[in-house]
Amino acid sequence: MPIRSCPVCGSPDADELHRLRLILFDDHPLAHNYVTAVCRKCGMGFNRETLPAEAYNRYYTKLSKYVVNTSASAPIPRLPECAEILAHLLPRDTAILDVGCGSGGFLESLRKRGFTNLAGLDPTPECIRIIREDLGLDARVGTIAEHPFPPRSFDLALSTVVFEHLLNPGLDVDKMADLLKPEGMAFILVPDASRFAEFMVSPFQDLNVEHINHFSSDSLNKLFENRGWEHLDAGSATFTLTPTWQSTLIWGLYRKRDQSQRLSAADHTLREGLSDYIVKSEAMLARMAANLRTELAGDTDVMLWGAGHLTSVLLAHDVLTDKRIKAVIDSNPNYAGKTLAGAPVGGHELRSDFQGPIVVATVREQDAVISQIKQLGWSNRLVRLYHH
Repeated sequence: MPIRSCPVCGSPDADELHRLRLILFDDHPLAHNYVTAVCRKCGMGFNRETLPAEAYNRYYTKLSKYVVNTSASAPIPRLPECAEILAHLLPRDTAILDVGCGSGGFLESLRKRGFTNLAGLDPTPECIRIIREDLGLDARVGTIAEHPFPPRSFDLALSTVVFEHLLNPGLDVDKMADLLKPEGMAFILVPDASRFAEFMVSPFQDLNVEHINHFSSDSLNKLFENRGWEHLDAGSATFTLTPTWQSTLIWGLYRKRDQSQRLSAADHTLREGLSDYIVKSEAMLARMAANLRTELAGDTDVMLWGAGHLTSVLLAHDVLTDKRIKAVIDSNPNYAGKTLAGAPVGGHELRSDFQGPIVVATVREQDAVISQIKQLGWSNRLVRLYHH
């Protein structure tokens, strides 16, 4: 795998904190190990090994989870609060481009707060279709690096929970500047990686194939200041994303200037936070593995409910190596027909006449999945990864 330099300062010197093996779909475009590292020069956290940009583009075009069972008006936690932040910062006629807009939920939240000049950009064609049909807004397929908008079209380019996904965020910061009018600004919101351990509900949930950059407030500021942007404002907030899951997000408001600033000293809080998160993830995974060994003792054939990140972690762990996975059930239609660890992936029909145990391979949605299975009338023994 190519060794990645720091996405903030470009230094090739980094300390590897953890190497995570994942078992993904047989044809998954991002199938590789996840190597968490911290830059020795500036303190930024990131995935040290990556794939070519084309692989990430293919993943977000073909396997995007943001378009499944949603619409521009679907309620998504965090969006109203984020829109309220901008409502206190900007005039309502500000020309805003939502970069990585998904299905348009944030655009809808902004419109509800009186913003009138809105547009969206996303690499997933289905997301763009939904925005055009549901909101009637100008939304186009593309990325920051390859977008179809004329230069200097907007007063503000915003990006919420996107920069942690970008292969080359420094280049994207430069490209974002091309979209802005003179005195234009950027509003960026990302997870606070220094606090991952405080809100952990599933092991290694934030070290996945999508999240390849791990920011603190300091490293987010460095990303922009090192490229000639002025830091105007910042903040953080803890959001309840599901009944069992909270997360702290940090945001920064920046204006493009011509002179870059000298990078401040390395931020060690991010290294400490990521190290703590990794230790706690290992401990949680060990507890889950011990529970599965007990619950599945004597069983040869099992089914899994859930084809997400946690399943990829569990399949790579030795706890399931002696089991025959009959099928993996998941509601995401983008996964249907794929093969995971030799097992077919799809909907409820894959159960067929199977009467063995079903491992509920999710933590965040465990209770909802169990309720759904009971509503289906299935008599299979359900194996939880943890107990209340």
